[in-house]
Amino acid sequence: MNTTSFDPNPCAILVVEDSLLVRVRVIEHLALVLPDAHIESAETVADAVEYFASRNGRAFESSIHIPDVVVLDLELPGCSGLNLLRALKREYPEVGVVVFTCLNSEAVRHACLSLGADYFVNKDEDIASLETAVNTLVACRRARTETGAPQTIAKREQL
Repeated sequence: MNTTSFDPNPCAILVVEDSLLVRVRVIEHLALVLPDAHIESAETVADAVEYFASRNGRAFESSIHIPDVVVLDLELPGCSGLNLLRALKREYPEVGVVVFTCLNSEAVRHACLSLGADYFVNKDEDIASLETAVNTLVACRRARTETGAPQTIAKREQL
């Protein structure tokens, strides 16, 4: 008897992180805990915008083939992750966003949550906190898919 579950509609995760070491660590960890997930990455805000454009044919104009969850660093070359967070939540409010950053001040946390981030995780913490946040967002996405009803999640200041 095969006990392996197969998700015919796997979740998609975009990791936006400029540090190669951190990016690889996050992707490898998420791939272990979410083996059916489709995980891609971007190094900059411009790369992330291009990712959305390549999925839609037009950046920020269609919600077809967008990721379910974005893991977002704030300190990115060329443009702040806050700008991407603002645009994502304006154009794709259903996309779950986990801010994953070393900027751990109360002001930064408040700004991220005010802009619509679902979770704020300090990079200095154990990666299990990131895993918990992503798993919660994926579970909400699966519940939306299965029931067809919108699901809300309780916003948390920090895991």
